[in-house]
Amino acid sequence: MKAEFSVTGMMCNNCVNHVKVALEKFGASEVEIDLASGAVSAEIGEKSKEEVAEVIREEGYEVAIR
Repeated sequence: MKAEFSVTGMMCNNCVNHVKVALEKFGASEVEIDLASGAVSAEIGEKSKEEVAEVIREEGYEVAIR
């Protein structure tokens, strides 16, 4: 399943990479992040959107499920 999120607090490409690595470690694939808009999309398989959002929160960012 493809999921989309709005993430605030990412300020640079390091932040983008931090979120991408965390999501990939969690099992997400096809992670795409737009730093300017804070849009994040990923293929999350059987995981719930809330589980994925919590991974992003644990990395220190605010997130809303789209």
